[in-house]
Amino acid sequence: GGRFGHAGAGAQGGPDADGTSDRAEFLRGLDPTDGTQAFRATQSAVVPGSSVTLAWPAQDGLTFKVWRSPTLADGSWLEVGSLTATGTTATFTDLAAPAGRAFYRIELVTP
Repeated sequence: GGRFGHAGAGAQGGPDADGTSDRAEFLRGLDPTDGTQAFRATQSAVVPGSSVTLAWPAQDGLTFKVWRSPTLADGSWLEVGSLTATGTTATFTDLAAPAGRAFYRIELVTP
């Protein structure tokens, strides 16, 4: 149980059907009962073969690691940076973005 959405929801539940677990939303300062508040990163700027800037919802003081992979395959992920959020949106610029396709993963570092 716990305070995740509704009486029957647990930390892994997601009654708002936004694809993000209630626990993940709660830890990031999002409302687990609001389907419009999903944890999703977006590209805010791209310079092909040079840099990619990502942005995602956050909470002041949360720390994140940013990972990149060319294929999504296990073992292909490279940590490309970390940051501590200073507001409700975190941003990260990968200054060594590859010229081809790349996938990014944002990890919340929990204390």
